[in-house]
Amino acid sequence: SLVSITLGESCVLTTLARGHDFYACPQVNQEISKLAYVAWDHPNMPWDSTILYVQAIKDGAPVGVPTRLSESSSLCEPRWVDD
Repeated sequence: SLVSITLGESCVLTTLARGHDFYACPQVNQEISKLAYVAWDHPNMPWDSTILYVQAIKDGAPVGVPTRLSESSSLCEPRWVDD
């Protein structure tokens, strides 16, 4: 699973994504409204095949269903750019 951890007097874990074997490179956009990340499943390795997702977020929690942007490619380290 891909989780966010809110630190403070008590730690809060929020699951952002689940269902794949591995997750990597989560990147939040400047407005803190979208999260991009890559995922893949065994036996694939990230240099063989990953899936790029974008997930809407609000107050640190996922909103709706993530959008699958790319599949069967070797993508890593997604980045947001200004329009």
